[in-house]
Amino acid sequence: MGAMNGFAVAADYQTRCEVGRGSGGGGPFGGGDFEEALLNLLAGAQGEEIDGPDWTVCAAPPLPASSLEHRFGSRLASAVKVEMTSPEDTCWIESVENGWLFLNSGWLLAVGNEAEELLVTSSLVREQIRGIEFVSGRFPASPRMVSPLGGDGWIACGSAAMGFDPLCGDGTAHAVREAILAAAVIRASRNGDVEELLAHYEARLTAGFYRIWACAGSFILPEVRGIGGGGTGGG
Repeated sequence: MGAMNGFAVAADYQTRCEVGRGSGGGGPFGGGDFEEALLNLLAGAQGEEIDGPDWTVCAAPPLPASSLEHRFGSRLASAVKVEMTSPEDTCWIESVENGWLFLNSGWLLAVGNEAEELLVTSSLVREQIRGIEFVSGRFPASPRMVSPLGGDGWIACGSAAMGFDPLCGDGTAHAVREAILAAAVIRASRNGDVEELLAHYEARLTAGFYRIWACAGSFILPEVRGIGGGGTGGG
């Protein structure tokens, strides 16, 4: 743990990480048997007592009640199990009039409308599907971001902080960047102004969020028209 400057890291089954240095309270999320057992294990490995985490790094919900999600648009997506006519190890992506179709390994991701409706106007993906077996689930697919992104003893990154269109392809890279910035905030908080650090963190993430949608907006209008600049909000 020396490479982490004395920080101990524990992760629970909800991909929530708690970071401590041997002092501090349980934070706004409390604790549990899993966290306590892992903290004790880490304490034994370092030869010191760890009372609790100083920071909780949220990579997935839940977040504190003070953090609100802002969603830009209302686009939905659905995951559909299909029988393919082409080999299941092939991948097909198609833009249609009212959305996107992403076919891979026997699963169809339909973004913007019901799969059946999108397939009617498909000229590529439709030919690779013999039939629909079942719809696994539906979920929001419009861009979103929470605010604030941090507070007393906690900081959000990854899917807990923001989300893009599932076909955008930038989510993983942004999550890694957010994790690096969050780690820098935690480390600097030992000697710096926490409020100023969190404000800088939120400004960096907000700028990145606006940038990706400014670049992608021309491909997915009107869904995100107006994000980060003029225009009217998409529906």
